[in-house]
Amino acid sequence: MPTAEQQVVYGHYTSDGAPRNINPGFTPHDFHTWNETQQNSTANPSVNKECWYLHGQAANSAYTIRNTAGAATDEHQFIAAGGFRPYTGIEEVLDGAVVGTALTAATPVVATSVAHGFLVGDIVRIYTTTGMLQVAGLDFVITVVGGANNYTLGTIPGAGFAAAATAVTAHRVFTPRAYEPGARIVTNVTAANPGVVTTNINHNYQTGDRVRIIIPAISGMVELDQQVVTVTRLTATTFSIGVDTTAYTAFAWPTSAQAAAGVLRPQVIPVGETGQDLSDAIDNTSFQGIHLGTNVCGANNDVIRWRAIRGVTI
Repeated sequence: MPTAEQQVVYGHYTSDGAPRNINPGFTPHDFHTWNETQQNSTANPSVNKECWYLHGQAANSAYTIRNTAGAATDEHQFIAAGGFRPYTGIEEVLDGAVVGTALTAATPVVATSVAHGFLVGDIVRIYTTTGMLQVAGLDFVITVVGGANNYTLGTIPGAGFAAAATAVTAHRVFTPRAYEPGARIVTNVTAANPGVVTTNINHNYQTGDRVRIIIPAISGMVELDQQVVTVTRLTATTFSIGVDTTAYTAFAWPTSAQAAAGVLRPQVIPVGETGQDLSDAIDNTSFQGIHLGTNVCGANNDVIRWRAIRGVTI
């Protein structure tokens, strides 16, 4: 019979109610969670007490043990969504679709989506933004959660858009970016001295980093195109560039119709650090592990204990 070294890693976390990634240092063949807070529960059938994943089962599924509705007993259940998804370090991980009814043409942009479940700091990929296609297919960071049915995409200057979106679909993005600091989409550049750049998600740049600004003609401020500038970090999504942009062409977004036909996006790309020889992103932030979806991550403040095992299939 074939034998192999078995890897076993244990851990725990206090849940914030949101899906998360667990990084045991390998892609597990067997992953098991125990909800310590809910183990003795007899009246909470919506929360799983135990959940596990076995190698080969469908992505986002899980075997679970939970309270039986209306009874002080437990039941086993197999769920097909919101479960576990192993991650090998190369594929993209998106959470399920969250469908909404509107994006405001305002600064900042506010989305309406009933019971969205998002948190401040989540990165979401936006699709099907009817009437506001210039933001479709892009990632944005959620800057404010205005309640169960609204969230704010604070890096979009939507006040200049011709119309609001009458629909929106968002997926929470869990894919670790393999190397940081990385390229980002530019959502605004101020006409100021110095100019200030806003990025679609947290840029992770530090003061002194050197970046190249790429501005296609449709985005207006072409005078800045291909310039290599030095970053002065201001916030997680903004930095100044040491360039007087006061007299430059105003930065602009494409119209929804132009975006539907296909456009290039303005970008910022790291090229190194002041006084150093670095010429690319060098911090490898990728990992191998498992993603815990909405039905297995635990409710807010639940203590979740987990065990990850990697062995051999025979």
